[in-house]
This record gives sequence, C-alpha cells and structure tokens, in this order.
Amino acid sequence: MDSRLGRPGWWQAPAAAGIALAVDALYLAIIRGEGEGELASGRVLFVAGCVAGAALALFWAPFLPAKTRSILLTGAAAMLGLWALLGSLSIGLLLAPAAVLAAFAAGHAVADARRESWLAALGAVLLVAAGLAVT
Repeated sequence: MDSRLGRPGWWQAPAAAGIALAVDALYLAIIRGEGEGELASGRVLFVAGCVAGAALALFWAPFLPAKTRSILLTGAAAMLGLWALLGSLSIGLLLAPAAVLAAFAAGHAVADARRESWLAALGAVLLVAAGLAVT
C-alpha cells in the first residue's frame, strides 16, 4: 500500500506519542509541585527531554521513508520502555502503554531496516545509561 497512513498499525505511533507527552507533562507538574527546586536539575531535564524526544520521533516517523521510520520507531520504543522500567516504582509505570504501542508500531516497520533498528535500540539504551551516569 502506498499511503503512509494506510499501513497496518499507523495509529500506534501517534497514540504512543500522545501518551508519552501527557506523562511527561504530568512528571514535570509533579516535580514542580514538590517545590524543592528540582525542576531545573540535570536529571529531571534529561528524563523529560528523553521522553519528549521519543514522542517527537513517534509523531514524525509515519511521515518519513521506510528506513528512517524503522530507526525512529525502534529507538523511541526502546527509550520509552527503558524509562517505564527504570521509573516503574513511580510515574514511569504510566509510560508502559506508550512503550507497548511504540513497540507494536516498530514491529510493523522493522522489516525495512533490521540492522539499523537494532542499532537504534542499542543507541537509546546507551544514551540513557550515559545520561544517568552524567546527571
């Protein structure tokens, strides 16, 4: 099928992006509400930036060429899944539906670029590990 929006599961990536952005906004609101000045900390900004970046990738991926779509969807799914796991004792659990939808969307696209998709997932994991080590 030639239409990008006619692909199986085309709705999963934008739905995951919407959930991720809503959880990201809730995360920042909770941090702000605590009033301890943590909103400007490197760790909070890193986590919020990662989730927002994954959401942006999920939103734009359906409109991009097949290989780029595979890379963005897989990287975003890995990023959201990792934050859902790392934050599972707090608000990260709310990212699980977004991670699952992103993984389903990536599953539809991964056939176009298997090696690149694995590298994107590995890159997302390494980015989170490096960011946590630095912040």
